[in-house]
Parts: sequence; C-alpha cells; structure tokens
Amino acid sequence: MAMPAGTTELLQVLRSEFLPYLQSCRNPDQLPDLLDRLADILSADGAILWRAEDDLLFALAVHGCARMDWALERVAESIGMAAWRSGSAALKESPQAAYRPDVTGVQLTQVGALPLRGPKGNIGCIELWWRVGGRKPPAVSDILPLLEDALNQNLPALLEYEAERRNYVNAISRLMMLYDIGKVFHSTLELGELAPVISSRVQSILEAQSAVVWALDPVKKNMYCAAADGPGADRMQSAHVWANDPGLGTAVAQGEAVLLHNVEDEAWTERWGGKIHSLAAVPLMQGERLLGALEAVRGMGAPYFGEEELRLLIDVGKQAGVALRNAQRLQAERRVNELNALMEISKEITATLDLDRVLTTTVNRITSVIPCDRCTVALFRKGKWEINAMSGELKVDRKAPATQELEALHVWLSGLGGDATVLQTDEGIEADREETRDKFVAYFEKSGMASFMGLLLRDEESIVGTLVLEGKEQGALTHGHYDLARIFASQVTVAVRNALLYQQMPLAGVLQPLAEKRAKLAALPAVRRGVLAAGAVAVLAFLTFFPWYSKPSGEARVLPALVQPISAEVEGVVRSVRVREGERVRAGDLLAEVAPDEHRVALEQAQSQYDILSRRVLQLEAEGNLGEARLERARVQQAVAELDLARTRLAKTQIRSPISGVVITPRLEERTGQLLRRGDVFCQVVDPGRAWVEVAVPEQDVGEIAPGQDAWLKLNTFPTRKFEGTVVRLSPQGRDQGEDRVFDVIVEVPNPDQVLRTGMMGRGKILARRAPVGYLLLRTPARWLWMKVWSWLP
Repeated sequence: MAMPAGTTELLQVLRSEFLPYLQSCRNPDQLPDLLDRLADILSADGAILWRAEDDLLFALAVHGCARMDWALERVAESIGMAAWRSGSAALKESPQAAYRPDVTGVQLTQVGALPLRGPKGNIGCIELWWRVGGRKPPAVSDILPLLEDALNQNLPALLEYEAERRNYVNAISRLMMLYDIGKVFHSTLELGELAPVISSRVQSILEAQSAVVWALDPVKKNMYCAAADGPGADRMQSAHVWANDPGLGTAVAQGEAVLLHNVEDEAWTERWGGKIHSLAAVPLMQGERLLGALEAVRGMGAPYFGEEELRLLIDVGKQAGVALRNAQRLQAERRVNELNALMEISKEITATLDLDRVLTTTVNRITSVIPCDRCTVALFRKGKWEINAMSGELKVDRKAPATQELEALHVWLSGLGGDATVLQTDEGIEADREETRDKFVAYFEKSGMASFMGLLLRDEESIVGTLVLEGKEQGALTHGHYDLARIFASQVTVAVRNALLYQQMPLAGVLQPLAEKRAKLAALPAVRRGVLAAGAVAVLAFLTFFPWYSKPSGEARVLPALVQPISAEVEGVVRSVRVREGERVRAGDLLAEVAPDEHRVALEQAQSQYDILSRRVLQLEAEGNLGEARLERARVQQAVAELDLARTRLAKTQIRSPISGVVITPRLEERTGQLLRRGDVFCQVVDPGRAWVEVAVPEQDVGEIAPGQDAWLKLNTFPTRKFEGTVVRLSPQGRDQGEDRVFDVIVEVPNPDQVLRTGMMGRGKILARRAPVGYLLLRTPARWLWMKVWSWLP
C-alpha cells in the first residue's frame, strides 16, 4: 500500500535528520534536544520522555506545554502508561478532555505513545499529543512502527546509561545527605536537644506528616517518646510502647524494619488515633543493643513510603543510633559523676555526729550536684518546725519575713505526707493539685524563685525533717532531678537521725572528739594510713630503744680560783729568790733556795759515818768475827737512813712549785736573807688554766649524778660557747634556792685561755646516766603521778 506524499517526506526527514542525530547521541544531556527534534518533525504540541521507576513513570525531558513534575500515577487514563505496560505503540484519536487536565484544558485531537524496551523489560516511553486548532498532525500511525524500531535500537542504551548516572548521582547525594545528617546528629550530646533534631530531620527527609523518636528506658524496659513532630505530637508525649506490645514493640524488639500501607490494626493506630495511610518504622540499634525506634507516617493524599525511603530511614536510623548511644553514654557518665559526688557528700555528712556540721554540709554541698539556688533544712524539735540550715548563710535569721514564709512552706510540706515538686513554666504553675498551684503563684512572685522541690526526711520511725531545693530560673530544677534528690534525702535522713541519737548519749562531749579523730583517720587513703602507722611505730621504737643522756641542769656560778701556798720544808735563811710576782711557773720549777751549808755539813758527816761503819763490817767479816759483824751491819743500816734523811733535807733547801701557775706573792725578792722556819709560807701560786664551777642541781635529779661524769656549761658572758668539764664532788648538804631545794655540784673546767672569771653566771648540765628517750621525756610526769598515787596508798 502506497504511503501519502506527506508521509514519504516525513520518513525522509526522519531518516536524513533525526535518525543520524539519534545514532550520534551518547550523552543523556542530549535527551531534551532529541525530544525537541522529534516533536518538531512530527509537529507535536507537546511531548514527554518518561522513565520507569518501580510502578511509576517520571519525566526525563519535556516539550511544549508538558511539565517535568508530572508523574503518571496521578493520571486516571494515560496512553503512555498503556504503552509502557503493554510494550507496544499506542495511538488515540480525540481523547477525553479529562485525560490531561494539566495541559490547559483544551481539547486534544490525537495522542500517541512509543514504548522503550531494555534488556530487563520496559524502561520507559515517549508520549506525544496534538491540540485542536494547533499544528496539523501527520499520519503518525504510518510511521510509528519505523519510529518505534529506530528508537528502541538506540535510545534504551542511553536511558540505561542515564539511569546508572542518575543512580550514581542519587547515591552520592544520599551519602552527602547522610553525612550532613551525621554532622547534625553528632553536633550535640544532650539527649533533650538531640531527639527533637532527629525527629524534625526524619520528617523533613521523608516528607512525612509526622515523625517520632522512641527511646528505650533501661529500667522500666519500655520505650517512651523522646521527641515528636507533626500532627499527633502532643498525643505521643505521654505514650509508651512495651517490648511485648504487638505492632511497633514486637517489631523493634526483633530488630525488624516495618513498611505498612492503609494500616487499620489497633496495635499501630491506637497511638495515632485513627487509620494510617502509610507507615515506616525502624529500630535504633547499637550493635546488638536496642536503643529505641524511629517512626514516620503519611496521611491520606500523600504517596506511600517506598522501599527506597525505607532504606533511607534505615540509614538515618544508623546515624541516629550512634548519636543516641553517645548521648546516653554522656548521660550515664554524668549520672555516675553525680552519684560519685553524692557519695562523697554522703560520706562527709555521715562521718560526723555533729548535727550542725551535718546540716551545714547538707545545704551547701548539694548545690554542687543539683543545680539549685537555695537549699534549706528544717527539723521538728521541741514541738515546732524550725529552719536549722540555709545554703550560703552562716546563721539562719528566723525573724526575717522571707525565712518565716519559707518556714511555713516546710510546715506545709511536712503535712503533705509525701514529696512535692512545683515548677514555673511558660504555661503557668505545674503541680499535682490545684490548691498547690494557687499557693505557689504568690510565693514564686514574691520570692523570685521559679522551681520548688520539697522532700521529707523520713525513716521507719518518723519524720526527721524536711529538705527544700529552690531554683530562680525556669528549668533549673526538673522532674529528672527528683531521683537524685530522693537518694540524697535518704542519706541526709540517716545522718540527721544518727546525730540526734548521739546527742542523747551521755558523755557525748567527751566521745565526740575521739569519734571525729577516728573518722578522720578512717577517711584517709590506705597508703597514707600505712605511712602514718609506720611513722608511729618508728617514733615508738625511737622513744623505747634509742638511748640518750639524762641531763640534770641548774644555775652555774664560777668560783674563786684555786690558790696553792708554797711553804718551807726546812729551816734556814733564804739565800736566793728565783721568781717574781706575776711570773708563770711550771710544776717543779725552782722558786727560791735556803742556805744549805748546815745541811751539807750534816750530809758529809752522815756520809763519813756510813763509810766508817761499812769498812768496819768488811773488816770483821774478813777476821771471821761474824757475830760482831752483824751488829755493825745494823749500825750501817741506821747510817744509811741518816744519810738519806740528810740528802732529803739538803734537797728541800730548794723551794719548788708543786703546780703550774702564776706567782701572786708580791715583793718576793725582799725575802732574801730572811729566816724561814719549817712550815712558813714562802709564796702563793695560782693555776689559771683550771676553773671551778658550782652547779645548783634540783633535789630530784641529784641521785643520777656521780663524780667523774662530764658536764656542759653555758655562761651568760659567752652564750654561744660551750665549756666542758668534769664533776669533782657533790655537796653533802642541800640548800634552799627560792622555792626549790638544790645541791651544789662542783665541776672542774679547763680554762686555758683564762676567760672564766670568778662570779660569772650561766647554766650547767650534767651528763648523767644514759636512758631511753621515752623515759627521759615521761619521767617527770611519771614521778609526779607516782608520788601522788603513793601518797594516797595506805
């Protein structure tokens, strides 16, 4: 069958212009130009190049009055959809006006579609249309088979390449988006700030109507709403999901992601208050540990969540899980630090039984753990409630109006029978009862406070007191601080009860210092206690085994110098004097000489008599007259004695000094020619190299002193010089010195430089017996105690 002339020309144009350009296309960016050329050749008023994705067709290129945001899912009747699904070209004359209301509402004369087939099935289509009153459509039906074959030979490969590039770009975009999300999620470690960020991001990324972040409570084993965005967020704030609840609880407990459409099951819809159009939920995991869940919903009129969006939510959930785990770790670390600080405070308040110290420590240290501006403690004593301690105050001014008003709140709290938390919020006063809200409206306005937390100090016996924490800023105290405050209140209760019981004990004032010392010692680290114990043992060993001199001491006085008189031992006239006054002599030096003539004659006579008798003895022995020889020998011995006596008397005619010293007798040279009788004093010599010191030792120390012991002296004249001497003798009789009884100890002290002068005063110590240091330190009180005890004994 011959084609019309117009059709033949159209085919020639397609073969000569369009097909070569189609075969030369290698870049997906050429697709819009390719579609424009095809639409111009076919005189079409509009054209769209559709790509297939899941069950939808999306525009890759448009011509004329078409728009890129069209999606065939929204079209009730579509030639392009029919061609894509059937895989064959389609053509429709004069379609219904409702077919394409997006165009302009004008009537179309003709619509055609060409399917595009790839290796794995249909991958898209090209849709063309012509309007009434527009350009005249050619005989498209005649050229559709040729055009379909030509397009499917070249265009599918280009579309596949475009799809790969699009997937690559989408993957890069997705990674960048996840990277940005990760930075946003990890920009804060505060769980209260992180959860709202996660929910808002999930809602924005998935274009969801509402999004919820569920967090797992490890104590209660359920999930609570940490943050929610969109309609129904208020409903979610009080919602909880248990692990064994059907629906979300079971799904996340098993670690499964959920994608549901048109949900009517109450296990899912009860939280949202009605039917759910589309729902996606994923668990938040850290390894094998469940942290919570992410849940997103779309309402009626919105498209369903797809598999790609679910995978995106899973990836977002991984980032959120890491950030949430870090935030929980920070919270756990803070909790540990708070509990450690609370433990230190508890140790401090329970380490003492002083009630004032317990209360002062309580009100001043708790502000370092719980962010409050004022802490007060009231006790019920002597039949009434009184504030006994207030943070920042050394003494409570009970007459101040503010104190009286606060005291009234303590009385009100004691009558509640339980704890109370009242918070000022933007919406008003948050409290459990209406009368409480009315009461605190005026109190907060007058006191300047914005939060109140009152706790009873109660044990199994009764109420001990009340503890009140207050903050000036909204949010300073929250319900999250209650558990920590309750733990602290229990510790305070124990400490206060112990202090009150201790005050009722007898001898509390005596035992308290001992208890405090013992508590301080117990609070020291084990290493330091070991060091102190070792030091105590060392000191005890030193006091017990280390010997030291007992040093009785007393006032010291230098006595007059020792004067040695030198007398004549034989009678005679002084012939010569060898020394003068002030001259220094040594022991044995010749001082003077008495006339020796008489004594020399006596010596010569004695010598002659000795010689005569000696010869007489020898003569008698030679004659053999032994008896008479013995008698003569006796006379010889008598002559020897007389000879020795004569020699001694002759030697004593020389007057010599018995000691070393200085001659102090004046005008000795005038004694020459004077007669000295036996015993007459010729001169006096003083030994200046020795001094005698008298030390007045107390009566109780005399028993330890004996002659020959060493002594130390310090004189007022020479305070930096120590003189050493030896005990010579002890006075046999004591004397009174003020109110004390003392005995004089005479000490001989070398005085080679003659600095010790008569009358000098100072202090002397006798190095008596050696004894342990502990005995020397304790002997005085021990002696006094023993004398007291002995005096009481019968």
